[in-house]
Amino acid sequence: MIVIIDDEYFFAMLLKKNLKKYYENEKIKILTNFDLNFLTNNDVEIIFLDIELKNANGIEMAKKYRDQGYNAYIIFISSHDDFVFYTFGVKPLDFVRKGNLKNDLERCVELIELEKKKKEMQMIIDEQLIKLTDVLYVESQGNKVYYKGADENIILERRIKLSDVEIEHEKYHFIKCHKSYVVNVAYITKARANYVVLNKNIKIPVSRSEQKHFIEKYHKYYIWKKDN
Repeated sequence: MIVIIDDEYFFAMLLKKNLKKYYENEKIKILTNFDLNFLTNNDVEIIFLDIELKNANGIEMAKKYRDQGYNAYIIFISSHDDFVFYTFGVKPLDFVRKGNLKNDLERCVELIELEKKKKEMQMIIDEQLIKLTDVLYVESQGNKVYYKGADENIILERRIKLSDVEIEHEKYHFIKCHKSYVVNVAYITKARANYVVLNKNIKIPVSRSEQKHFIEKYHKYYIWKKDN
């Protein structure tokens, strides 16, 4: 859910209309006052908060919300550019000026999507928090797989089929290239018919049986990368 907290209802409606261009299927709720109970009892992902509420200071209200341990993205709204300097203590994601709504909102949405992608790269696997951007490849040995980093250190050890690892991490661009390897294609620096090089010096084989599958997936990654 996206929540707009602004006692200028006309502006709140204008902001909601503009947000619908980016979040067509997202529920957007307008509040004309800061309701901590509502925020902490609903699944709120993004808060657009006016700094100058008539009956409250938006920055102080945001501090109370943060003190409850909640981490929704907070974007402050104001008519005054210089207010941005007073907001950093509550870790806002961005600052939207009412007089520059279109441009500021476009930048803000880009930041939100970027932060979401960063969060998506973190996963809890076997009760351990793993940042997938640290993983260059996954290697199968016997009945276990090993997640390996830039210096080929073992980040995580699991009992799982390698094919299931690819399925689990496919949307993060991990591709199976060999019966014993799944690679993070973001780290490929050289690709040949029978091998790839990761991070300039880690050579991983590409088997004949996986070659077609790997090339198709690799091609899709580059289309995605170009569009993003």
